[in-house]
Amino acid sequence: MKRLFIITVLVMTCSVKAQDFTVKPIMAQECAPVTEELKFGEKPMGYEPGFKIFLMVNGKDMNAFKKDSLSIEYIKTKDGQDISKARGGKANYKMGSFPKATEDGKRAFFSIESGENIFGTLEDVQIKGQITALTSSKLETAVTKELEFAKGDSQKIGPFTVTANPKAEANILNMGGDDKAMRLKVQGPLDSISVILFTVDGKEEKGSSWFGRDDSRTYSMGNANGKKAVVKINYWLDLKEKTIPFEIKLGKQ
Repeated sequence: MKRLFIITVLVMTCSVKAQDFTVKPIMAQECAPVTEELKFGEKPMGYEPGFKIFLMVNGKDMNAFKKDSLSIEYIKTKDGQDISKARGGKANYKMGSFPKATEDGKRAFFSIESGENIFGTLEDVQIKGQITALTSSKLETAVTKELEFAKGDSQKIGPFTVTANPKAEANILNMGGDDKAMRLKVQGPLDSISVILFTVDGKEEKGSSWFGRDDSRTYSMGNANGKKAVVKINYWLDLKEKTIPFEIKLGKQ
């Protein structure tokens, strides 16, 4: 029976400075291929073929990363082979899920993922690329008046439009929502949102699930008897895009 080895290591690098921003890898995971005969539940917890590299950006006023802004020039293995692109030229990597920034805006984290099998040689990999951070130091707050679910009330607050119990949209699947649940739709520059708070009939609700597109998101309150809601949005003004180049080599220097 084939054995599976998973290695998670801390790595060091010589960071490349982009004005006030630096990038360095902080963790890596690599997985060897296993037989396709194994069922999902038979594989080790967290197993995904290929590798992941987690990077930390040090800077200032960072709030998020621009969607799909990760661009890799090369991912070179020990023998000099560039595995950043598949044979047909398609990108052989992707940006990992749930990138985030710290509350003080001084650090942000993202990951690079690939299904390429380089098990046992990840520490020799060299990567050159860039990513775009969204930065701002000006925070604004917008609050709706009471929105009645039964009337489908809609209000404009700042750059956002908030609608109670919006009409169903074609081709949009409610991921895990109760059909009887109250819903609140937020339209606008979602990347600028720092915190969004919902109050339904005087009780704070976190929103049990959501679905949507790039410029709109519909939250399910999980409250079938709600009548009125107030929505508070803290958002960043004057968002700027900061392109941050990086060139890293895993392993000890």
